[in-house]
Amino acid sequence: MNDNIKKLATRETAFAAEHHDMVYLFLEENKLSEEDYYDVIVFGYLEAVKKYLRRPQLQEYSFESVAKKAMNACLGNYRRSLSNVESSISVCSLHTGLDDDYSIENTVQYAKNSIEAAISSLDWQQTVSALDETERRIIDMLASGYLKGEIPKLLGITPTVFNKKIDSIRRTFLSSPIMAA
Repeated sequence: MNDNIKKLATRETAFAAEHHDMVYLFLEENKLSEEDYYDVIVFGYLEAVKKYLRRPQLQEYSFESVAKKAMNACLGNYRRSLSNVESSISVCSLHTGLDDDYSIENTVQYAKNSIEAAISSLDWQQTVSALDETERRIIDMLASGYLKGEIPKLLGITPTVFNKKIDSIRRTFLSSPIMAA
């Protein structure tokens, strides 16, 4: 068995079984046929179960929100794969010997990485919500290309306050789940 495809622990299996109706609700809410999409969505659901139970910081969110993000990520990946002929081969191929780039193991790993990115976005939201409004504006302005010398003037704060805000932002991110992942 590929190292990227691992069995759920007993606790995870029980949790997955207990909340399994979420898969069907997701399919229904998104008007997706069970026959066509169950196998696509369930990978996201099971990965969400593992992450939710293995990463305590995620438990401050409802499992439903974590699972929906993961299932949405799988659905998006699947739809993107359909728009690219080469990608759809990877979804259909079960033979690792034909071309390793299109093996089921690589396809599942790609889905897993996308799910992790979706869950990481929850970590990002949590971290950013810990910042005050000025700190969020500083990040936004830096990302928009403003220079460090311009930002204090535009925000009406002193360079000293600006530097303290930068230090606070740095400390917040260094102690965040983003850095622990």
